[in-house]
Order: sequence, then structure tokens, then C-alpha cells
Amino acid sequence: MQVSLNLIENWLAEKTGILPERVGHELIRQAVVARMAENECEDVETYFSLLTSLDQEYDAFIAEVTVSETWFFRDEVPYQFLAEVVQQQWVQTKSLPCHVLSIPSSSGEEPYSIAIALSELGLDKKDYVIDAVDINREIIEKARKGIYRPHSFRGKDQKFLDRYFKKTEGEYHLIDAVKNRVNFSVGNVLQLDDLCIGRFYDIIFCRNLLIYYDHKTQLQVLKKIHHRLRPNGILFTGHAEANSSLNQYFTGVGPIGAFAFAKRNNVAEKFDAMPSRISNSNNKKVKNKKNRLENNVSLSLSDYQKRRYNEFRAPEMASKIEEVANSGDLGEANRLCQLVLSDSTDPEVYYVCGLVKEAEGASHRAEALFRMALKWNPEHYNALTHLAANLQSRGFSAEAKKIKQSVIRKFENNSDE
Repeated sequence: MQVSLNLIENWLAEKTGILPERVGHELIRQAVVARMAENECEDVETYFSLLTSLDQEYDAFIAEVTVSETWFFRDEVPYQFLAEVVQQQWVQTKSLPCHVLSIPSSSGEEPYSIAIALSELGLDKKDYVIDAVDINREIIEKARKGIYRPHSFRGKDQKFLDRYFKKTEGEYHLIDAVKNRVNFSVGNVLQLDDLCIGRFYDIIFCRNLLIYYDHKTQLQVLKKIHHRLRPNGILFTGHAEANSSLNQYFTGVGPIGAFAFAKRNNVAEKFDAMPSRISNSNNKKVKNKKNRLENNVSLSLSDYQKRRYNEFRAPEMASKIEEVANSGDLGEANRLCQLVLSDSTDPEVYYVCGLVKEAEGASHRAEALFRMALKWNPEHYNALTHLAANLQSRGFSAEAKKIKQSVIRKFENNSDE
């Protein structure tokens, strides 16, 4: 059976660009077994013939292997920065409508979050256009219905629930005013030019997709996105995707945690007015260091050696490290992490230092720091979700899946209480 499974895995990679090891060999095997049983196929070869000849079976198989973990306003910071960018670049300059693409859109939480964020700015349907694309036909149909269970709402701020959803028998139904603002379609990012003929975008969300591709395919996808993104547009990616492939076409902008990027050589001066730049391994130190911290305090290691750690509360240290990282000075942020981590049991400090390491591309070190955060607080939500994504991006799908499932169970149990 293994030889036949390899045949299906190779076909999946060729057809979709997705690396089987990133999805998980066991997940693919389970999908094949399930679909064979559904179609009463006695062997893998018979099923493969069915899979490659019937569009309906192709859709069903893709639905089995591409179910992604998502929720409304995931990570929060990207949506906050989205609102700031749209307000400054499109609302204040009267350059509406703003055109947005969400790919992959999964079950709709992301594009609907974008619609809600823009609605909160007071924008009407005529002020923006949101296209949402996913390879999974089954999940697109689910997204169009706009019906969600409690595990789709995991952020701290859930005030939007009362304004944009109606709760019915344990489910949340999105109001039509928001649902009708998103245009869903089925498609593969590798065929982006064919999907978006004549359309270009001011904002593109492409989060947690590149991690499933090899370097060559990542460059192909990024080239297509670069072409579809307007000169002053913004690309939002997943936190584990700020790598060398991305840096060939884009440069980081915005606050740490936004994972927002502008076209390289097209970073408009208006971004200088935005709240600090995102950090990555290719960013140079910011020349103007007076914005590092309040009161123009330089946070070098030697400065802190003169001050006792207990003069600061741990949350303040975490925020100061984040502020330095926001300024683009990763070296300084790292020195602060080295100092603070030598005498800290605060999970937030470990979590923020993990973000700094991720921005550098040091995934293994970031994993260790997220695990330390969980040592001191096993229910640290952001550390859990970032650790899961970190592991998923490096091919440890089974462990990542377990962490995601534990998070889902936790939130479902909390919603039942």
C-alpha cells in the first residue's frame, strides 16, 4: 500500500503544490482509507484512478487533507494594523474602494473578520470589495452559510459577537449585512492569475499557506501575489512565513505580531508614520534610536547591568522588549531577552522573546521559548497557538494537531460553562 500512497502523495504535490510531509503522511493515509471506504474501492490503485478522473472525488479528497485551523480575528494584531492602514491610506485620502483578497479563506473566519474590521471603521459595502478563495470546495460552501460554533471565537475581545451574529441553538449566525460583503470562490493560489484576471488588490491576506510549500513553490506563489498587489498595498502572512523567500519580494512594515509586508523598493513614506516596523532577520537597525522607548532611554545590556531586575515588573519588561523589537532593532531586543530570561519565570516574557526569535527566523529557538512560556503557564493561549504553528511549519504535523485539538477542547469547555 505504501507504494500506492507515495503515488497519491506525488500527485497531490504536483496538482496543488502542497508538500505531503507538511500536511502529514498519516493524515493523507487516513484520508485515502476514508475515501476508499466511502467509494467501496478494494485497493489504492482503483481509488487513485477514481480520484484522478472525477472532479467530485477530487473535491472530497482535498476537503479531507486541507482542513485548516482558524478562528475570528486570529492573532488580533493583523486586524488592528489593517484598520490603521485602511484608515490612513484609503479613508483619509479618499481613495476608496479598497480591494482585499483572502487566500486561502478556509471556512470564512478570516474574510468575515476583515469585513467586520472595515465595518467598524464605518465603511459601507460600496467602500470595499473582499474576494475570498480556497481550494477546498466543501469548506467554501460552509463559509458561504456563515454559521459557526463557539470554537471559532477565541479572542479576548468578543464585543463584535452581539453586533454581527445571532445566536441560535448553540450556533452563531452571521448577519446578512456582513455575509453579503464577501465574494467566495474555489481556486488554487498557483492559478492566481487566472482566478483574478483584471483584478488587483490593495490588501492581500495569505496566512499559513506558504508553510506547506517548498522553496521553489513559495517563490512562484509570492511572485504571483507580488504581481496582484498594488504598489502601496500590504500583504499579511502567517507568523512562521517571514523567511528568505518572502524577503526576496517584500519588506516588513507595521508592529510586531502583524506580520505585514509591503513590496520591496515600494515602501511608501507614509509607512514611517505607522506604529513601528515589523522586525525580521534582514532589517537594519533603526538609525533614529530616540523612539526605542519612552523618555529616550537606551536599553543596551550595559545600561541594564546598572539596574536591578526587580525594579521592573515582568509585564513591563515584556512590553519594553516588544517595543525595541518594533523599532526594528532585533539585536537590542535579543540582548534584553538574554538579560531578562536569566532571572524570569514570567510566561509573557518567554512568549515575547519567542516572537523575537521567530522574526529572526530562528524557529527552533522560538519553539523552546514558547515551551518555556507554557511551563510557567500551561494555558497561555498565544504560546499554544504559536507553538502549534511553529511545529506545523517544520513538518511536525501530529504534535501540532494535538496542540490545536487541546486548544479547541479548552474553548469548547469554557463556552459550555
